Amino acid sequence: TAIQNFIFYMPIALVVGFATGFIDFSQRLPSLGQMLATFVGIAFFTAIPEEILFRGVIHNLIEKKLTGKKNGTFIALTISSVIFGLAHGDNHNAPFIDIHLGPLGTWHAPWVYMVLATVAGYFYGWTFIKTRKVTAAAIVHLLVDWTWGTFFGG
Repeated sequence: TAIQNFIFYMPIALVVGFATGFIDFSQRLPSLGQMLATFVGIAFFTAIPEEILFRGVIHNLIEKKLTGKKNGTFIALTISSVIFGLAHGDNHNAPFIDIHLGPLGTWHAPWVYMVLATVAGYFYGWTFIKTRKVTAAAIVHLLVDWTWGTFFGG
């Protein structure tokens, strides 16, 4: 399930990423040691902690609140994916859109990053729903982040 959802997500990410100029191919590949270190680092410091929070806690809490409601699981998946995307709004990856927040100032939002994170969150969440395992969602997350960082200069 994890590999399948990684394969389904990547064409979307590549088309959107290249079309918007968000990604480009890396000029050089890292060494095998760097690839391995990056893989382990992403697993333990990004994929697993974020999936514990977004699928294990946030998705589960929303889904529990929607128990018995029509399409409750799908609604929980959608809400948790949007929250996941918005949580990536502090990144500094162009392109940006300025969102004026009145007296709070202007948010220089990395809109493509947030859209791709929302869509990725949907695939991570779908993996979680199908397996009920945070680790399965973390595998998809790890593969996406590692592929991006290794081949597209993430």
